[in-house]
Amino acid sequence: MKSPLYTLSLLLSIYLTGPSVAFGQISLDEAVNTALENHSQLKIAKTDIAIAQAQLIDAGKMENPVFEFAVQSQTADGPDREGSVFMGYSQIFPVTDKLRRQRDLGISRVRLACAEVRDVERRFIAQVLQHYIDAVGAKELANEFVRLENETNRSIDLAKKQLANALGSELEVASAETEKLLVQQMRRSAEADYEVALAELRPYLNMEPGTPLNPTQRLDSIIAQLKPTIQRSRPSGFERPDIIAAQARITYHQTDKEMARAEAVEDWEISAGYESVRSVDEPIGAERDLFLGIGLKIPLPVRKKGLGRIAEASANAEKAKYQLASTQITASGEIGTRTAEVESADIALISLRNRVLPQLEDREAKTLKGYEQGLLNFSQVIILQQQQSRTREAITKAKLAKATAMARLQEALGSNPKLKVFDSAACQPCIQTVEEPEVTQSIPVKESGNHPRKKRFFRR
Repeated sequence: MKSPLYTLSLLLSIYLTGPSVAFGQISLDEAVNTALENHSQLKIAKTDIAIAQAQLIDAGKMENPVFEFAVQSQTADGPDREGSVFMGYSQIFPVTDKLRRQRDLGISRVRLACAEVRDVERRFIAQVLQHYIDAVGAKELANEFVRLENETNRSIDLAKKQLANALGSELEVASAETEKLLVQQMRRSAEADYEVALAELRPYLNMEPGTPLNPTQRLDSIIAQLKPTIQRSRPSGFERPDIIAAQARITYHQTDKEMARAEAVEDWEISAGYESVRSVDEPIGAERDLFLGIGLKIPLPVRKKGLGRIAEASANAEKAKYQLASTQITASGEIGTRTAEVESADIALISLRNRVLPQLEDREAKTLKGYEQGLLNFSQVIILQQQQSRTREAITKAKLAKATAMARLQEALGSNPKLKVFDSAACQPCIQTVEEPEVTQSIPVKESGNHPRKKRFFRR
């Protein structure tokens, strides 16, 4: 009897992944959906979007102004005690559009992160498809060898029957049994490949090793499912995620270049203050002086800074352009290569199905009939079975090669239906979290630190 904890974990698994996945039965779409929803690799990639959005929260905002308050008094007590009270307000503000550039740079960083996540998803989906197709191909190959085992059993029975009728020999029976052993060995090899493919697929589905897993589709249905998602030529307006990411990277570095130029001009500082001073002068006595002041600090560009930062940003923007060109060339090459692979696998499969296999099936019927009539020897039957074995194995491998080539072409095109189309408008920061920058035509306000000499600016 299963424990309550096991039952609870099973129900939770069914709730999260669906009944078929929880019990090991899984289709190609279910495998992709489960991998996209649960795998930690994608969750790690998506945190880059959250990090970029978090960095955007404070982008384009001015720092808080500084309020200063100070009291001075003589330590000696009495009617002639002197002292002062000072209150000041200071703010550093940019004289360029640095705040707006900070905001633009943050938005570009968010969009770049979104585009890069889409490309991670594209490559991730392709890996899931490949492992699933490998598993299905190995399973069908093993099933084909099981069918061939049954055929060799028929040959063994036929050889034994001929031997009993004194029309055959023990050597013929041994030859048939040897052929069966060879087919069994190929079946075991295919079964081992099937287990390896499942072991590679389980981590993508967030499954523990040894968890029951049974792909429910066949190669023919996978080929039919992939066919509408691919094109044999590059589509117009083709933009796969890595190309979009490369374009977003150019925008990011160009914005960073403008940011570097804005930062090259140092900030100004404006300050204002009020001071009340009590002093004692003989023979007049105690008197109080009030002071109001305003000041402006402008850095002198004696040593111009920021040129290295501008040069670095310019080089990064130029590098991003080259990366885009390289990515476009690579994408075109991949599409051409994958298209050729699909066409080659298609030609091989059609030839095996429509020409080679029908000829072998026709020869099989005639050969078995001739052997039963004593017109042919058993070696011809064995040779025919070997040809059939290789042909059916070749057909299954050709279907596997075609499905694999179609999945790779789909990856090159970035056309999997589960891959979300990149939308820059949908990749904006949360409005409730991020405030608009305070960009006005008037002098903005920005904080500065305490300056010990500030009070002397307002004193006599």
